[in-house]
Amino acid sequence: MLCGWYPTYIPLVSVVPAAILAYGGSWQVMVSSALLGAMLSPPLASAIAKKLPADMHAYIANVLSMAISTLLIVPLIGLLIAD
Repeated sequence: MLCGWYPTYIPLVSVVPAAILAYGGSWQVMVSSALLGAMLSPPLASAIAKKLPADMHAYIANVLSMAISTLLIVPLIGLLIAD
């Protein structure tokens, strides 16, 4: 099933920078935040966009996905990469 355009940039501009700012630039932080962000953020944005009214721009879903993904993933990375 083809979904058309998919917002794959979301984890790279939200989750990864937030994780690096919170926990440093180690390879574990970068890889885990990129992988977890890629698994959660684009599908979440796509699902939110499908629920938006037709008169609302789809970018609203992308921004909501950025916020939700960052709030969920950054603390999880803190637990996974605990020293």
